[in-house]
Amino acid sequence: TTMSSSSSHTNSNTTTGLSGILTPPFQFQPPQYEIPPDPNDSFAKVFQLPHEQHDRGDGRDHHHRDHHHRDSAGGHKRPSDRTRNHSRHHQQQQATQLDQKKQQAQHYKQYLYQLMIQQLNEDGFEKLGKEVSKHTGAPPYDHLLNIGQQNVHSMYHEDQSLAELVRDGITLRHERRFHLDIDERNVGVQQQDTFLREQFVTRFITTHKAPCTCATFTADGAFVVTGSQDSSLKLLSVEKMNYHTQTKSEVEDYSLARPVLRTYYDHSQEINDVVAHPREPIVCSASKDYTIKFFNYARSDRKRAFKHIQETHNVKTVGFHPGGEYLLVGTDHHIVRLYNVNNSKCYISSNPSEENHFASVNQARFSYDGKMWATSSADGSIKVWDGTNGRVMRTIPHAHGKGQVYTVQFSRNSRYLLTNGDDGLAKMWDLRTGQQLNVYRPPQFSSQSHRHHVSFSFDEKYVIGAHESNVLLWDSRSGNLVDTLEGHNKNVVNVAASPVESAFMSCSDDSRARFFCSSAIGLV
Repeated sequence: TTMSSSSSHTNSNTTTGLSGILTPPFQFQPPQYEIPPDPNDSFAKVFQLPHEQHDRGDGRDHHHRDHHHRDSAGGHKRPSDRTRNHSRHHQQQQATQLDQKKQQAQHYKQYLYQLMIQQLNEDGFEKLGKEVSKHTGAPPYDHLLNIGQQNVHSMYHEDQSLAELVRDGITLRHERRFHLDIDERNVGVQQQDTFLREQFVTRFITTHKAPCTCATFTADGAFVVTGSQDSSLKLLSVEKMNYHTQTKSEVEDYSLARPVLRTYYDHSQEINDVVAHPREPIVCSASKDYTIKFFNYARSDRKRAFKHIQETHNVKTVGFHPGGEYLLVGTDHHIVRLYNVNNSKCYISSNPSEENHFASVNQARFSYDGKMWATSSADGSIKVWDGTNGRVMRTIPHAHGKGQVYTVQFSRNSRYLLTNGDDGLAKMWDLRTGQQLNVYRPPQFSSQSHRHHVSFSFDEKYVIGAHESNVLLWDSRSGNLVDTLEGHNKNVVNVAASPVESAFMSCSDDSRARFFCSSAIGLV
């Protein structure tokens, strides 16, 4: 069964068959960038050979050779042995320095290749990592894991600019610390490194005029966007929130740093979902007003959407493909939509009666490699779809009892799926077997469970969820509750985690969004 066209669910968008279109666009390949070195960048200088010094040396050598020639022709005295020895020693010293510079450049170059290979493997591009290793001679990922922690730290301190590149460019220091791999025999066993439990604090609070419904971080973790029932979206700077401390005496949204950069008013009804584009400075919002809108947050002069898609139902969820070209859409209608973002063409399953849900779609998300997507529904089921041909690979009925399922989120390695539902539980599923692997329970059972979403922390050490007005953190492997964070005075309905650091945003019916982060962030 392949995806096919449909014209019954949109008013203004062109529809077309999907057979042959999802391949190759959905065989996602990582972008290849060629960035010229910045001569003013201290890190780039490490790789620059001392051309100027070498040219000056050549200039002096030519000067000496010309001088020697004139001496020979004009009958002047030839340079003494001492002068020749001094010149020869100077040339040898320059050659030695040049060799040292070359070795240093090669050392950093090789180390950078190792970091690139490790990053590629952690992001799921193992084949590409092996190719880089093959052509550069850098150790493959498995060997890199054996590098001692002390050695890594010493390499960081050899050059401050290198450490800054690692922290700011590829976030190695965070993402490499933990890789979610759950063995059924180890479920319920506390992770060894969680004895150093992080302390989370509220750094900033922003207030909407109505309940806050959703939030998302941009791909680089630099910004957060929150949505509300008041139909507005707020763009906030993470850096400014990190260095702000919210006190009880302060008025929300007030800070000398002014973390709230701008507010968008372009929807006419409440915002149900918001996601960030994986590559471009664009956020996409889904609304009860039957529209999907795209905002360019890099343009401070633009407070309205530059593009929109008109739907025929309440739009409940949107989710970008990792390449950014396609968008999953779920509405109050039971059929999942897939849009080409560039031309707004819409695709649906060619066999909707068998492939789709039987009630509204609550959430739709792609895996990190784009090879799968998952949907949750009010019919109580979870469906996992093949990202290349649009077929349903697995259906898990009654995943959370008789109630609805709200969240679907893939782990970074695409082996596990995190969900939650009306039973008040969060669950981890093994996608290889379709079996439930772990359960994350609130501290006390409530017969009146409210709708809310859950999320992995950036390093997947924690599952972040909610119970009534509190934010809860569970150990992702053991399922043990490790922290309860207070602050909201009404139900927490959504949480969104930063992709690069120990920080997250909670959204509540009290109209507030609270920015929590590790107490260590912002102190150094």
